[in-house]
Amino acid sequence: MTTTEAAGYAWAGPMMGWFFLPKMAASVIQNMWYRTMNSKKRPAKDSSQYKRHFAWIFAGVVITYLSYTIIQFERALGSNHYDMMELQFSSFTQKQLKTNFRKASLQYHPDKIGDTGAGIFVKIREAHEVLVDPILRVAYDRFGPEITACPTCKTTKDYVKYGINDFRAFYSGSYALLFLLGMVGKAGYGRYWRYVALTYMAAWEFSMLVGPKQASFVSYVVPHRTTYEQTRIVRQIFVSVFVAINQIGPHFLPSTIEKKVDIKDVIKKASELNDEIIASSVEQLQDSFDVFRDDAECMTQLRRQMIGVLTDSLIAASQPVFDDARMTVYKRIKNPLIQQYYDEKRALSRLENI
Repeated sequence: MTTTEAAGYAWAGPMMGWFFLPKMAASVIQNMWYRTMNSKKRPAKDSSQYKRHFAWIFAGVVITYLSYTIIQFERALGSNHYDMMELQFSSFTQKQLKTNFRKASLQYHPDKIGDTGAGIFVKIREAHEVLVDPILRVAYDRFGPEITACPTCKTTKDYVKYGINDFRAFYSGSYALLFLLGMVGKAGYGRYWRYVALTYMAAWEFSMLVGPKQASFVSYVVPHRTTYEQTRIVRQIFVSVFVAINQIGPHFLPSTIEKKVDIKDVIKKASELNDEIIASSVEQLQDSFDVFRDDAECMTQLRRQMIGVLTDSLIAASQPVFDDARMTVYKRIKNPLIQQYYDEKRALSRLENI
C-alpha cells in the first residue's frame, strides 16, 4: 500500500464520523455538564437556553474533531524519501545525500541484519535513486512517489504533463460536485465562499506544481513534508473545514436555513399582488376623472376621446390581422385571371359613362 492510499483510508474513516460523532459527543458532554449543575438550574430541553448551550458545545466538539482529522491525515502520510535518508527537504547537499546513503545502507543491509532489513534497504535504495537524479527529485517533490513509475517520462516537462492529470481530475470533480450539491439544495452554508476557497486553492496548488519556488505557508507548519504532501494536507483541510461549517451553521444561523418553496403559495401571492395593483390603478384613474363628473359637456367629449383611443388601440393590436388580409388580397390581384377580370370590368364601366 502506498502512502497516498494509506492517507486515503485514514481520511475516509474520520469523514464518515462527521455524520454522527460530533452530535453524539455534544449530547453526551451536555448531559454530563448538566448533571454537575443544580437540578433547579437545568434548562428545559426545548428552551432557547438549552439550544444555545448545545450549539456552543457542538461547535467545540466539531473544532476538536476537525483538528483530529487533519492531524490524523498528516500522520497517515508516513515517511518520505527525505525522512528515510535523514535529510532536510530542499536544504541538503549531494555530499550529505551520499554520506547518509552509505550510512543507512550499512545499517540496514540484509547481510548485516538479515531478511528483517530487506524492506527498509529497498526503500533506502529507491530514495537514493530519486534524490540523486534532479529530474526525478523535482517530479517526486511535486507529484508524489507514484509519478516516478511513469514509463514514458524523461524530462521535467514530461513529468509535469503526466502529473497534472491528478490536479485536473480533482478540481474538475470538486467543481462538479459543488454544482450538483447546489442544484439539489444540499450545498449548505458558505456556498459562495466554498467556490472562492476552491478557486484560490486551485491557483495556489497550480503555482506550487509548475512554479519555480516551492515555499508556502504550509511548509512553516510541516517543513519536513514535500510539495505533494503539502497539497494533500491543504485539500484535507478544505474538505474538513467546510464540512465543519455545514455542521455548525444551522445552530448559529437558523434564520438563513434554506426552506422549500411551495409553487402554489408563490402563484397565490403573485395573484393577490396583481389584484391589488389593478384595484389601485382603477382607484387612481377614478380619482383623476372625478373633477369632470359634474360637467356633462366635458364628460361627453372625454367619452368620445376615450372611444377614439380605444379604437386606435384595437386597430394597432389587430394590425397583424390587417396585414395578413392585405397580403391575401394582393396575392389574388396578382393572379392573371383575376387581373383580367378587373381590367374588363373597368373598361365596361368607362364605356357606360361615355
